Amino acid sequence: MINRCNILGNGKSRNLFKDDGSFKIALNYYSVENPDILLAIDKLAIRYLEKNNFFNTNTIINDNYETDNSNVIGRVNSRLDHLEVDIKKYGRKFVNLNAGHAAYHWARSQKYDEIYLWGFDVLYNKSLVSLSDTIFGHTENYRKSAKFARKAEYYIDVWEKIIDMPTYVKIPKNEKLVTNNKNIIGLEC
Repeated sequence: MINRCNILGNGKSRNLFKDDGSFKIALNYYSVENPDILLAIDKLAIRYLEKNNFFNTNTIINDNYETDNSNVIGRVNSRLDHLEVDIKKYGRKFVNLNAGHAAYHWARSQKYDEIYLWGFDVLYNKSLVSLSDTIFGHTENYRKSAKFARKAEYYIDVWEKIIDMPTYVKIPKNEKLVTNNKNIIGLEC
């Protein structure tokens, strides 16, 4: 039996997700019914989850946030400085992972046979517009600004570096991935 993990990003294509009973990681908020784990890196998302008692769901957060909530079952390092990403061109001082990157890194450490990414629109249309934007007070125009265009390029660069096994990205019909990593495989829904 294949040990599969679904990582549910918050791009609009997450609506393509069909629950097959495999392990589910939801990012930053309670976005799907009965996720096995919530994972959040940014303090804004962690505070939102904490305010909602992490929806009584096992949660993994970054290792810099202090809480003693019993729903927090693990920590991840959101900084992976060993990645060979030219961060200066993005105006960054260190390699910082987003929740999707951290979830992938965590799933790899759990030895899943297959990893599927849902709602990772950045990998086919470079969009960081999120289904969670209204929760966190972001507008679509703000998420389409030059700042987020640079951030999208940075996130794609990180994906290029961390995906080291065949990983399946669910994308809408007639879309193409914007990555050169041969391990990132687009599957049309």
